[in-house]
Amino acid sequence: MGGQNAVDEEGILVGKGDLKKQTEQILSNINKILEKCHAKLENVVKFNIYLVQGQNPQEGFQVFQEKWKGNINFPTVTVLFISGMGNPN
Repeated sequence: MGGQNAVDEEGILVGKGDLKKQTEQILSNINKILEKCHAKLENVVKFNIYLVQGQNPQEGFQVFQEKWKGNINFPTVTVLFISGMGNPN
């Protein structure tokens, strides 16, 4: 699964400028895809996250901690800082 972003089911961006809200939406989108495959977020072993330079990754990481609270199988999370994205929002 790749290229997930913070859009809802109507294609509207959720949480513009708010990394925490965007992360919540992205994980919700991923969870819906996994459910269609009879899997769960807990089955994911690795995430690659691309952030525009200057964003605080801790805001998004807090969402991961909430989702995996109490689960000993926390996924590997790699954060890469980039200069920009195709869609700046």
